[in-house]
Amino acid sequence: MELDERSAPQADRDVAVRTAGIFTRRGRWTDLVDVVEATVNAAQRSRDESVEAHLLCQLAEFLWDMPERDADRAIEVAEKGLALAERFSERSLMSWALNTLALISLTQRRYTDAVGHLNKALPLSSGYQHGRMEGVIEGNLSDAHAHLGNHQQALHHAGRERMLRERAGDVEGIELACPQHFALTCQLQGRPAEAVEIGNAALSQLNKRRVHPRGIGRLLDVMADLLVELGDRQRAEACWEKALEVYEIFDLPRAAEIRANLRGPYLAG
Repeated sequence: MELDERSAPQADRDVAVRTAGIFTRRGRWTDLVDVVEATVNAAQRSRDESVEAHLLCQLAEFLWDMPERDADRAIEVAEKGLALAERFSERSLMSWALNTLALISLTQRRYTDAVGHLNKALPLSSGYQHGRMEGVIEGNLSDAHAHLGNHQQALHHAGRERMLRERAGDVEGIELACPQHFALTCQLQGRPAEAVEIGNAALSQLNKRRVHPRGIGRLLDVMADLLVELGDRQRAEACWEKALEVYEIFDLPRAAEIRANLRGPYLAG
């Protein structure tokens, strides 16, 4: 069956998303962005705003994940995707764009801004991916509230995240993301030993399963921070070295910060 003029951009989008997935796993960030940008341009020429909005949301996420982050550009692209999604009331894309804006705010330590984005995203995500996206947003709300000192709210959102991920069958999220959010709240409440126990339990489960190495790297990174706080610098160094191996494979920006931690005063005591 031949593709009609309207469905061609959708086919291009699907190819771009699959290709981007391959490039992500191989750490080919420049190629990844080039492919998605070219497909965005094709969607614009075809005047298919639905496909364009989807691709802009995807592109914003990639721009923020890539090693040489360009926060201003990622924000600009996410806001453009959000505006297009709002034009035809595409709730799932609106929640995706808002969540990306929140992730940028979290990384930049603008926690109140993150809560604002996430509170808008949460009702828009209801039912999307069988509840998984709603769980992701709840987890990010947990992080934001933990950093703001709202520990009870942080624990509430972490519990909601776990329930929603379980309902969606998101096993990797349950075993990887949820422990990080509970551990962060425990750490910021001044309970680092309990946070380390949560992290150790999660790592023991992950070692039995095949999960994406980037997720394991993030958990090891969190564990290293906790162990430094407890004064166990030897184990912290081991966690950072393992996390660094993962981050270097994917050429992630956090790798440079870990190298600095390993050779600097962070572990010196």
